[in-house]
Amino acid sequence: MSPVRAIRVRLVLLFVLLLAGLLVVTLYTVQQANQEQARAQAAQRFRLAGQIIVQDQAQRLSRLRQAAEALARGAAFRRVVASADQDVMEELLARAATHPQIDLAVLLSLDGRLLVRGRIPHALGQSFPGLPMPRVTQDPDPASAYARIDGQVHQLVLVPVMAPRPVAWLVLGKVLDDALALEYRDRTGTDVSFTHSGEAWSLPLASSMPSARRRELAAGLARMPGAPTGMHGLRLGDSAYWFEVHMLDVAARQQAAAVLTFARDAAMAPYGGLRDRLLVLAAVALPLGVLAVGLVPGRMGPSLPTLPTDPEGPERETGLLDRDALVRRVEAERAAFGAKRAVMLVAGLTRLSTLRVRLGWDTAHALLQVVAQRIQGRRDWQAASLGGERFAFYAPLAEGMDRDDWEVRVRAVLEVPVEWQGLHYDLGLRLGSAVAPDDGEQAALLLYRAEQAMQRGTHTLGEHVVWQAAFETEARHYLALQRDLREALDAGLLVATYQPRACLRDGRIQACALRVLWRHPVHGCIPTHTLFQLAEQSTLVDPLARWCIDTGAAQAAVWHAAGRAWGMAVPLPARSLENHVVVEYIANALTRHGLAAPALTLEIRAHAPPHDVATDPGVVSAVADLGVELCVVGFGTDLPGLGQLARLPLRALRIEREHVSRLPASARDAALVRAGIALAHNLGWSALADGVDTPEIWQCLAAWGCDQAQGDYLCPPLEGAALDAWLATRGA
Repeated sequence: MSPVRAIRVRLVLLFVLLLAGLLVVTLYTVQQANQEQARAQAAQRFRLAGQIIVQDQAQRLSRLRQAAEALARGAAFRRVVASADQDVMEELLARAATHPQIDLAVLLSLDGRLLVRGRIPHALGQSFPGLPMPRVTQDPDPASAYARIDGQVHQLVLVPVMAPRPVAWLVLGKVLDDALALEYRDRTGTDVSFTHSGEAWSLPLASSMPSARRRELAAGLARMPGAPTGMHGLRLGDSAYWFEVHMLDVAARQQAAAVLTFARDAAMAPYGGLRDRLLVLAAVALPLGVLAVGLVPGRMGPSLPTLPTDPEGPERETGLLDRDALVRRVEAERAAFGAKRAVMLVAGLTRLSTLRVRLGWDTAHALLQVVAQRIQGRRDWQAASLGGERFAFYAPLAEGMDRDDWEVRVRAVLEVPVEWQGLHYDLGLRLGSAVAPDDGEQAALLLYRAEQAMQRGTHTLGEHVVWQAAFETEARHYLALQRDLREALDAGLLVATYQPRACLRDGRIQACALRVLWRHPVHGCIPTHTLFQLAEQSTLVDPLARWCIDTGAAQAAVWHAAGRAWGMAVPLPARSLENHVVVEYIANALTRHGLAAPALTLEIRAHAPPHDVATDPGVVSAVADLGVELCVVGFGTDLPGLGQLARLPLRALRIEREHVSRLPASARDAALVRAGIALAHNLGWSALADGVDTPEIWQCLAAWGCDQAQGDYLCPPLEGAALDAWLATRGA
């Protein structure tokens, strides 16, 4: 070997060693930095998840406290407790436990012994498990705690029952179950498990994890002395996880906790691409360096290949792509093959969440796995899991194809019932779609619009909704109206009108119905039902309900002072009956305006299944206990189950204008109206007809035995001053 060639070889070897060492140090440094960054982001995720859970627990506690205070302060309940009537107390507590936000209702003595046990299998006279009663009973104010009862964690609120001094404790509770853990997982992106103090504090009593993973988590936590603080590592099966314990009630020293877990591989996935790029760079740099140092003449090799984009990790529950990976892959495909026509379909399995609650996580998870395997069986689309029960499908539209061709293929996969353990489950389906480039060029926008279309079909199973530009226009309009409604409520810009109701037998005015109007400066007059729809899809339900109750009570007080002992019918948004706070609004309004309870009638709207006429029968019963009458409206448009109607403490039924106004010409509407009158009378209620606009309608209803009528034939809705002038012309 010539001296020049030997020197060249040494230089090449030295360069290779230096470059290899530099790459090793760089890779190690990058890996360490990635791990620290992933750990910091996991800690931030845990911190935000903990805040969400703590805030939600505080809201649940507030609702429990409102329900408990409303029940404990009710005169009827206090009388029953003072009388120690065991059967009636059992019935009242059983009724309270039907509240969708209440799972447990018991009555305790002041020293914590069980007086009325509700549904828990404990003997009367026993100490109630898990509550620090001696500490609590030193203060008669409401108290809260977490307790482990029958193998489940319960959030509890204790409210004293006064008669007039404290005589007992009313305890209402809500269980922290698998469904809640799954809800928190969907909201936070971390698995959530609930534990409680005791010898087996580490045993998850409820969790968003499958059963096998729960056992592994319990075994891992059991090896730790007590509840650890801060973020720690843990191996579950073959995977590494980070976990953090968040105490749910630190102030009361109750050892109830939410254990948050997050897969380390999922945290590291966003950084895997950088490591892969560095490895590719090293593989390319070494031979290029050798060629350069060796002064090898000739043409260089082919250009470097295009580096891959961010990694596309599978969604952990289904093995499909997740949302971000789908967007990246679609963007890469459209960039590589041109902006050709394609369709994005989003499918929702409407019944899977209900099955998860009823049959448990394991069954729902198994059904989801079967669906995912079906989806993976096709290779002619890009498919992804969007979390929960939603899937996305992206597919090109070849010449002569349209979105319906791909809709058929999606239905063939998702509409076929799923077989599991010898049973078949129909998971339900709704679809939405958007087409590129007509509905959007970018993948994220296309996916968003397909989801928006799918959500438009939430009340119709099997429906395929095609995205329209009007959806976003309507959404912006609706959001703007909601903002304006909040400002109108704050500024007192709503207008109250009143429509008289008369007895059909003698024409005598017996009551007036409140109708709320909003004279919007741009969109004109917005009626009551639209206002209620705006409120029910926002946080304005309670403020609007309070305004209606107080306005109606104030006007009724004015009429009573003038010698007109009329009733006042006040409409309420349906969702206002989800919360016991409406009972407080009514009681306060009656006291403030000096009215007897029968002076008010509350109108509540009925809904056909799956919606209930009253989300909380306990609230409806509490309103009825005040002495306020209840009238169900919507007969003929939203008809609930008759058995459901018969169980509610109603006093009247209002038949809707849509059918009354077509009398007597329409035989179909005449049959429906007569059926409504007969139903009301058979249940012992009065029948009211809305939309009596002509004397012919009045005469028909009177002949059929209807009790009351309202409509333009008698008087249209008028503001207070105009109504007074109309009454003066009648001498009323």
